[in-house]
Amino acid sequence: MKKKLIIIAIVLICVTGCGKKKIADPIQPLTKVTISPEREALYEATKEAWLTVNPVEIKSTQSDHATPVPQDQAPKAVESESIVLANTKPAAVTEAPQGFYQLQAGETPKCIARRFNVDWLKLYSMNNISFENENDIQPGTVLVIPQNSVWNEKHGPRASLPHPTDYNVQAGDTLNSIACQFGDVTPEQIALENGITSQEQLIPGLSLHIP
Repeated sequence: MKKKLIIIAIVLICVTGCGKKKIADPIQPLTKVTISPEREALYEATKEAWLTVNPVEIKSTQSDHATPVPQDQAPKAVESESIVLANTKPAAVTEAPQGFYQLQAGETPKCIARRFNVDWLKLYSMNNISFENENDIQPGTVLVIPQNSVWNEKHGPRASLPHPTDYNVQAGDTLNSIACQFGDVTPEQIALENGITSQEQLIPGLSLHIP
């Protein structure tokens, strides 16, 4: 019976193919291609004959009862922009100096070195300051403050004047200029010690305690 079905299918193919003159189908967009009834009948007959001889188990693409996937085996969503590989090294970044200071009126580079407890020779070197031009550095100049450097006692004591002591404000004084006279005292320390909140409070003759 199976052989008869295959023979019938072959005969149908020969009759259809030989009885008609082959004419090239015009090129059509895929959306407009249709199958003639004769070709569809021939396809179904051939398919049925083939499946009779070669049975195939057709599996559904979706299981009615899907087996749950263990959570530890389930695929994880990947956020490409938020994941950083452990072995990935960041691009080399040039390390900028960690400290800057803008000179105020009445301050000098050397007194700033005393205040921040850095080697004044290193500060001079980093800011291209020499003995010839140190008195020409103007207020507003931004200094690079060296890191990992401390005041060298071989160059003299860090404090310019002894303290604690009292100081009488002179005309033109500011907290910054007074701090520079003592070297290792900050303007903030003087203001806090004397309850000063504004430069306008520094009137000549006012007695300040320098901590």
